[in-house]
Amino acid sequence: MIPSRQAAWRDRRLTPLGFRLDGREYLIPDPPARVWVLAVLSDEEADLLLDLLQEEEAEDLWDAALDPDSDVTMDLLVKIGRQMLTAASGRPWWKAQMLVAQLVEDWEYLDARAADRALGDPLSWNLERLCSWVYLRITEHATKEERARIDARLDTPPIPTEPLGEDEVPEGWEDEASGWEVAAAQLGHA
Repeated sequence: MIPSRQAAWRDRRLTPLGFRLDGREYLIPDPPARVWVLAVLSDEEADLLLDLLQEEEAEDLWDAALDPDSDVTMDLLVKIGRQMLTAASGRPWWKAQMLVAQLVEDWEYLDARAADRALGDPLSWNLERLCSWVYLRITEHATKEERARIDARLDTPPIPTEPLGEDEVPEGWEDEASGWEVAAAQLGHA
């Protein structure tokens, strides 16, 4: 290992996760992967950060994000959460999210593999170890070509979606009823 990479790895592992916002420092303890997985799976993107904080801190940030006079926004909370996910997982946040999704999809198999090997509950590990383990399991029997496809999928960040302006209404969303029909069709339910 290159000495500078070794030092960076060591320092990252020894440094608690934290961030400063509006002059206040927030520290995130090293929660087990279970906490991270639940935060990643939340329907509210800001929960990626808020679920990791002490309840009072999370409530304060949520209230600040809802306050139109505050500089704290939901987008800012999402960005900070993604930075924390990147730091905790040792890989870009989208890779961690995809590996968590794979964990959920293959839970019975992965949990059984961990039990068979007496590794304990995978959700009690740290997030970096869990992501590495999921990656190992999804690539262990892959051919060179399959592994290249898996790596390419994991290396591709999601395409950002820009919120629509007030005057921008997608075709077919002119009224509430047609909006629900379009949404259902896009999700494959119509």
